[in-house]
Amino acid sequence: MVNYWQIILLGAVQGLTEFFPISSSGHLAIIQHFINFSANNLLVDTFLHLGTVLSIIIVLWHDIKSIFTQKKWHLIWIIVIACIPTAIIGFCLENIINTISLQMIGIGFIITSIILLISNKNIQQQQKNNKDLEDITIRDATIIGTLQGIAVLPGISRSGTTLYASLSRNLKPQTAFKFTFLLAIPVILGANILEIIKNFTLFKSLRVELLLGLIISCLFGIISIKMLKYMFKESKLWYFSIYLIILGIFIIMI
Repeated sequence: MVNYWQIILLGAVQGLTEFFPISSSGHLAIIQHFINFSANNLLVDTFLHLGTVLSIIIVLWHDIKSIFTQKKWHLIWIIVIACIPTAIIGFCLENIINTISLQMIGIGFIITSIILLISNKNIQQQQKNNKDLEDITIRDATIIGTLQGIAVLPGISRSGTTLYASLSRNLKPQTAFKFTFLLAIPVILGANILEIIKNFTLFKSLRVELLLGLIISCLFGIISIKMLKYMFKESKLWYFSIYLIILGIFIIMI
């Protein structure tokens, strides 16, 4: 089990990188490599992810509440459809994920940086994007969910890829942002519930450091969502792109 300082660091990294389009899994793998402790402790990893889910629920509470109070069945159905290809791809790639080398993660960072540059251009061309949440089709959901599934690979950002896919399907920028995070809830929650079921005996005892990790990841998750919303609105995703290109080249060369 990690100590308090390690859990604070992991929580901060998870909270920031889960929603910043820079790949949380890629960054946690780098931390694991350079700092001598395991970021893949199943118990810790699960609680950190639950913290980030909680941060989405807090930030988007009014939107989530309105889905059920206003009975937006079309949106619920679309979210379910988008999650299906994501789950299938995640299941198929499960055994590959932990075998990916650091250099492959670096390549993933560069791919994500290119995706962000394209997304940034799409945001600036808002006249082409006119779809609201109620206009999302089954085809849109399937394509977005498929690209989201590919982002299970370390180095490929889930939020960055989903934002790109949503904008490419002509969703309004603010709609693409909202849909990206609404999709994250069942995806992250579902994956972690599955891990709890598969490894139930590990979750019988709660420890203070696990709850601390959940709180830290939640707080930093809230900060990162709000910061990303601002940078997305101002077409500043290229900041993340430059960071990922530099980091990707560095990782490939070491």
